[in-house]
Amino acid sequence: MALLAATLANFLRWVALAVAGILVSGIALIVLLGGIRAVGSGIHAMTGLGLLMTLIYAWVVAVPFRRLRNAVAAGEWERAGPPWRRSGNWWPPIWYLASRRSRSLCWGANAGPPMNIFGFAGWSGSGKTTLIEQLIPVLARQVGRVSLVKHAHHAFDVDHPGKDSWRHRQAGCTEVLVSSGVRWALLHELRGAAELTVPQALARLAPCDLVLIEGYKAYPMPKLEVWRPVVNKPWLHPGDPNIAGIATDDAPAARAVSTLPVFDLADIGAIATFVRERSLSWSTDLT
Repeated sequence: MALLAATLANFLRWVALAVAGILVSGIALIVLLGGIRAVGSGIHAMTGLGLLMTLIYAWVVAVPFRRLRNAVAAGEWERAGPPWRRSGNWWPPIWYLASRRSRSLCWGANAGPPMNIFGFAGWSGSGKTTLIEQLIPVLARQVGRVSLVKHAHHAFDVDHPGKDSWRHRQAGCTEVLVSSGVRWALLHELRGAAELTVPQALARLAPCDLVLIEGYKAYPMPKLEVWRPVVNKPWLHPGDPNIAGIATDDAPAARAVSTLPVFDLADIGAIATFVRERSLSWSTDLT
């Protein structure tokens, strides 16, 4: 709603500017050319200018609107705010759309094809993390850049108590970014806000070729069920139509209950091929 209100307000301001500009331009042209003969030219000039401005504004608003909406949902818009609002300037955001941040929010940081996603589902202790760890180097050689999104079911923390970043978060910082010449990490405290959805999490990743997703079992994406009898838990695929295959150390048991493709947990090459072939193309236009 905040973005819609801002867009409508900006639209009305631009309509006022457009009308004033068209009238002033037409009147000035009539005065300069002089006489009744110039009236026709002035009308044509006003009509052409109005059409041009309408097309420009339609492009400015329509093209990036869905990505801006997703940026709002992901919290990007609220943190930084539109630059014309911050600066107090109410001109249409033409220069903003050419800026680096606009390209990232409106059209995506990656000008190439969208990244692919593939999920892994399984009970705790089934071996998902070990399997993904073995798949990553193989997939990285085959497809390029590989990233991962993992859903945690508890109050995890990657920081260390007593460190500067930990102390700053404890003092009340919403975000703490730690950067070095090797890596950087952004720690964001929800403090009661809703946790990220899959699209919101993906929107925060740098451009890559493949994202492996561990957890988020309810999200509709192709998934591989990782199952081992030693965990003594039921199968997940009967209740999840998005599970496309099974990786297990008991292939006969899997084939006895399912017609899905079954892979031995040790067959990393075959599983990597399956992940590549069944991954879903995803962009920030998808919600």
